[in-house]
Amino acid sequence: MHNTFLGEKNGLVGGANTIALNNLFTGIENRAVRRVGKSITAWSLFWNNLVNYETSVVDSASLRVADPKVDLDRAPHGLAVPQSRPAQSPITGKGRRC
Repeated sequence: MHNTFLGEKNGLVGGANTIALNNLFTGIENRAVRRVGKSITAWSLFWNNLVNYETSVVDSASLRVADPKVDLDRAPHGLAVPQSRPAQSPITGKGRRC
């Protein structure tokens, strides 16, 4: 829950009995979510990935494809942070309590 996958070769790969909620997948070179079977991926945001998900169980109604508006120049230690106006980001206030 609550992970950021940013500019990786692969995102979340494999994982039986995984509950992947409130995640951000952006700039993934291959598959953002792959072979996550007998599990669920929900309430996540995808942007600028080669493939968002494949061979996985997803709650497509809760998934979003939108620019998360992260500013890498302001990010400490390589972490993505919302731009100066976070209210405009589609990730602001859209998560779910788990």
